Amino acid sequence: MDRNRLLLALLILACVTSSFSVLGQEKKPTSDDKDRLKNQPELLINADIEKVRSVIIQGMLESKYTLDKEAEHQLVFRKEIKGGTGFAAGLLLGSDQQNPHQIITFIMTKQDAGVLVAERVAILYPDRKGQGMPRDVDSKKIRRELWANLDEIKEKSEKK
Repeated sequence: MDRNRLLLALLILACVTSSFSVLGQEKKPTSDDKDRLKNQPELLINADIEKVRSVIIQGMLESKYTLDKEAEHQLVFRKEIKGGTGFAAGLLLGSDQQNPHQIITFIMTKQDAGVLVAERVAILYPDRKGQGMPRDVDSKKIRRELWANLDEIKEKSEKK
């Protein structure tokens, strides 16, 4: 069964990364991308934490994500993976399984100069009861997309 889960994770990763841009168009890679892609995506945004929070929520809701959890320094969004990827999950995991969910977490930490925002992605494979353990998704392509999303959040948050 673990082999099936691994195959499903790879299939989902391929499908998710092909249509991942959460807040807008995918940006062209720059020369800084090589250094950025070595690190987990986090970016200092020179704006008020409420403005950053508002920009993130608006962009995610426009992209059809559901706000799953809202805390002072954390926002968690969820979106069911449907279509061919969801169907493949049903085939590989059996009829007791529900479609997997993509979970995106934003962590915001107030700094002197603004707000440090980190973004993470996980996939949840729920059982019949909707329970399951999220599994982190990490690849250069995902990190590139997350960095592009953070750049766009920064641009929108710092607009006057």
